[in-house]
Amino acid sequence: MIAKAQKQDLKEILELQYLAYQSEARLFGDMDIPPLKQTLEEVYDEFQKGIILKEVDEKGIIIGSVRAYQDEGTVYIGKLMVHPEMQKKGIGTKLLLEIENEYPNQRYELFTSTKSISNIRLYERLGYKIFKEEAVSSELQFVYLEKKQQICMECYVDKNRITPLLNPLDCLENHTQYICGTCGRCICIEREPNRGLQRWKFPFKSLEIAKLYLRTADYSMKRPCGIYEIKSENGRCSYKIFAQSEDLQLYLKKNKGKTCDNMSPVFMVEEYREYANTQIRKLTSDEIRKYMSEQ
Repeated sequence: MIAKAQKQDLKEILELQYLAYQSEARLFGDMDIPPLKQTLEEVYDEFQKGIILKEVDEKGIIIGSVRAYQDEGTVYIGKLMVHPEMQKKGIGTKLLLEIENEYPNQRYELFTSTKSISNIRLYERLGYKIFKEEAVSSELQFVYLEKKQQICMECYVDKNRITPLLNPLDCLENHTQYICGTCGRCICIEREPNRGLQRWKFPFKSLEIAKLYLRTADYSMKRPCGIYEIKSENGRCSYKIFAQSEDLQLYLKKNKGKTCDNMSPVFMVEEYREYANTQIRKLTSDEIRKYMSEQ
C-alpha cells in the first residue's frame, strides 16, 4: 500500500535509504555517497518542503519510498528506493507514478548516475527523456531526465492524436471509436467479430501503450480498471487491463506460465467519471481526413 509518509516514518525511511543505496555505492566503489551520509534532520527538511511517499507491506514495514517537491512549474523527484529483497516487483514503478499523481500535469525532473543502467531504463520506460549530463568528478557523472505532461483528465494521455496506433486510416474508417469529449482523441472501442473482445482486453508491450486504451476499459465497465504488469516464464513483461482483481486471478489460473508479482495495478485512476461531450460512433470521411492531418 502506498501512502503519504508522516513525521514518525522518517527514521524508518532513512534506515531503508541507507540499505537501498548500498548497491549504488558499490557501483562507484565509494561508500561515502550523499544518500548514505544524509541526516534525519535533512530528511525532515525535505518532508517539510514537499511530499514523501511510502510503500508498506502487509506487516506495516516500509519497503519503498520516493520524495518530491515543486518549484516554478517543475516537480523535482528524488530518493526513489525499494528494499533490496523487494526489487523487480513493480514497486518502484508504482511509487514513481504515484508521486506524479500527487503533482498532476507538471514537468517532472529527476537524476541518477550514468552507471545506474536499470534506473535509466525504468525512467525511460515511463516516459522520461535525457536532457543533460553533468560530470561531478572523474568517477561520477549524473544524467538528468525530464517528463513533460499535460494529461487529459478524461482519457489519461498527453497526446491527443496518438491513436489509432496501427493502420490508423483503416481503423478510423471501419471501427467504432470512443471520441474523447475533452481532447478529441479517438480510441478504438470496436468489438472484434469472433469473440466480441475489445482492444483493451488484449496484452500490451508497454505501460504507456496500455494507458492509451485504459479509458475504453473504464467506459465499458463503468468503473476504474487497473493496468497490471504480467511476467511470462522467460521473464518478458507485458501489461494487461483488468476490471477487478478477481479477473486477474482467473487469468493467472488459466495461464500457468504467467505471474503478477505484487497483484496490484501499476496504474489506475481513483474514480470513474463520465463526460458530457463523449461520443461513441464512427467518424465521417471529413472527420477522418481532418484527424489524420493532425496526427
